Amino acid sequence: MDGYAHVLERLREHDCRRLRGYVPDGRTKFTTWLVVVARRLCLDFHRHRYGRSDDPAPDAAAARAARRRLVNLVAGETEPEQLAALTTTSPPAKSPGSSACRHRFMSTAA
Repeated sequence: MDGYAHVLERLREHDCRRLRGYVPDGRTKFTTWLVVVARRLCLDFHRHRYGRSDDPAPDAAAARAARRRLVNLVAGETEPEQLAALTTTSPPAKSPGSSACRHRFMSTAA
């Protein structure tokens, strides 16, 4: 659904500039042109969300798949209202052991 919303937003921006860019030349139909534009917008959305694949190594593919799963899990559990609430509230006070816990967590994650 996110990709669909992205395509619609991009088609509507700047007073439907992309849609007005179609020039009928007799060789192509509007529907064919629209499918190509929508596909390219979907690819842009996917690359923005998951990054571009540059490394053909098998371990790089596994890392991309893990990142994709993580993004999907976080995006599925996060509601826009939660994000808005986070930006309007002040950050929590740090506890004395929070930096030690964070350092311990980061060292075990690496």
